[in-house]
Amino acid sequence: MSTNSYQIWLETDKQKLLLPVNPEVINIKISGNNQSVTVAELGEIPIPQDPKAVVLSFSSFFPATSFRGCQYAVQETMENVGDYNGDGKVDVRDLAAKARAEKNISNGMTIASENTMKVMPHFCIAFIESAQKSKQPIRVTITACDFIRYMVIESFDYKAGDLGVGDYSYSLSFKGYQPVNVRKIDVNTQTKKATVSTTPKRVDNTVKPKTHTVKSGDTIYALGKKYYGDVIQYRKIYDANKKQIGSNPNRIKPGMVLTLP
Repeated sequence: MSTNSYQIWLETDKQKLLLPVNPEVINIKISGNNQSVTVAELGEIPIPQDPKAVVLSFSSFFPATSFRGCQYAVQETMENVGDYNGDGKVDVRDLAAKARAEKNISNGMTIASENTMKVMPHFCIAFIESAQKSKQPIRVTITACDFIRYMVIESFDYKAGDLGVGDYSYSLSFKGYQPVNVRKIDVNTQTKKATVSTTPKRVDNTVKPKTHTVKSGDTIYALGKKYYGDVIQYRKIYDANKKQIGSNPNRIKPGMVLTLP
């Protein structure tokens, strides 16, 4: 179990990644997008606009071996495994090689712990590159500082060897994601006229409950989707129940009665 004061999680629709080593500095930039006009005898007058996307950036490294400050604790020591893959050195790749070799006949799953695999630099790099190529937003959670946002990966740079053999240093930056509803434009080639296709919203006659009693298996993100049509709207529920939930929105418990604003 890690003793670090916070954790950074990256989550896609398919899997989650806990970054193995916390960065020394996390940069969060919230910029305004205001415009201004100059009026005679009054000078410059700002015109408030919606802010720019939140930018998150930090740098750290993916270690080749587990150590005390690492978020993952390798459960089987490398000394016991030895040079399993025969490359002339003993490191976390030997643990991974043994994990791949030892299969559970009943379901084909590896016996070695998932932590053993995730501490590998190439596992982390492949996860981030796959998330970037998917062109889909990912959920970024930084525990202990109330940062949970859907973001897109803006840049990912990494290099090997500058810290130690097998280690990879990296820099990551994200931008905040907002869903966009795009209207379809139909162009009639004969009349050369364009029409915008709109789908009228159905009138929802159902009465939304003003509270929700948390059941086993509920998540605040699923409740945002259920009651407001989008997981990003979980913040409405969290903001209305922050005193009860605490600093981590993930910690809703069965039996809690949440107010639905």
